[in-house]
Amino acid sequence: MNKLMAILFLFGAIGGFGLSQRDSFQTWSSSLFGFPVGDVRTVEVTRADRIGYITFGVVCMAGCLYFIARIRRNDHR
Repeated sequence: MNKLMAILFLFGAIGGFGLSQRDSFQTWSSSLFGFPVGDVRTVEVTRADRIGYITFGVVCMAGCLYFIARIRRNDHR
């Protein structure tokens, strides 16, 4: 379970840091029952968005390192 959580947190960290590098996103103007409907529009990434993505990446990296430490501690018993 520790290995699975470490991998999931690692993917979260990669995603968070990857999103912080984007300048804009393309999204749909509306959705119907979760399916995209309408025109595609471009949304600019603000400074607050970047701070949020970086914070998410740092938290995920800390979680990944925590579970790696637990794996190493359990292997040395």
